[in-house]
Amino acid sequence: MAKVMGQVGAALLWLAAAGALVAAALLAQDVGFEVLRHRVEWMIAAVAVLVVATAVPVGPVAPRGSLAAAVRAAVGCVVAFEALGVTQVFRVLPPITRDGGPRTGAGTTVLVVWVVLLGLVLLAVVRVTSRHTGLRPAAVGIAAGCGFAAAAVWLGIAAILPGVAASNVPALLAMLATGGIAARLIDRGRPDPAEEGLTTTSTAAVVGAVVAAMVTAAAVAAAIDGLLPLGHAWVRNSAPPWEHGTRLVDPVGLLVIAAALAVVVAVAGRARIRTGTRSRTSR
Repeated sequence: MAKVMGQVGAALLWLAAAGALVAAALLAQDVGFEVLRHRVEWMIAAVAVLVVATAVPVGPVAPRGSLAAAVRAAVGCVVAFEALGVTQVFRVLPPITRDGGPRTGAGTTVLVVWVVLLGLVLLAVVRVTSRHTGLRPAAVGIAAGCGFAAAAVWLGIAAILPGVAASNVPALLAMLATGGIAARLIDRGRPDPAEEGLTTTSTAAVVGAVVAAMVTAAAVAAAIDGLLPLGHAWVRNSAPPWEHGTRLVDPVGLLVIAAALAVVVAVAGRARIRTGTRSRTSR
């Protein structure tokens, strides 16, 4: 039953991701300058390729069970909605020069950087959920669940105190807190050495903490780029000075942190994470 629910959940999340990318493609048609519109369409296409590659992996990078597949789908959905948010930014506030022309170079750089950062997050998730990682699917689920829960708590507090979204500090504190909680929960869920014949280590807990912090950063960045600007309490970081509301922090800082954590996760996920070594039997 749990396997079926995981598969259904993953399918629904991938469907939502596909919807976000389709919506982004439609919004891109309203980008004011043709050259920028083409750049945005390239960004959407690149993210779509990355999401599809994450959704239908084959061979050694296939997900390790339905829970791992659901985690991939959840992070892929966040990445797709981040692409939608970036498209909306270019639609309503395209980079322009003082004479009103498009800043093609600056726009291209921003889009390339976004694709690279989001690609690193997806790579890390694929690494840590593949068949050849030693991190248990349950640990991956705990880490990702803690990350999304922390992002939800941050969003709830921001709804009450809009100024929370005006600085990276609350998000960083949420990342630290959820990393510690995830590590504790994963450590408590380790197999009993007496039952398994293993000498346990804390490697899985550490990697899980990094995954939780990475997911928190990516989800909060997506909320800042795409969700919060829909409310009247906030304006985008790049909005004109005459627009009223709490000015949102630039989410690029959080995405850079998420990408840096993703590199750590990807390197750790490349090799099997051993939770211990079997004790020798007596001769």
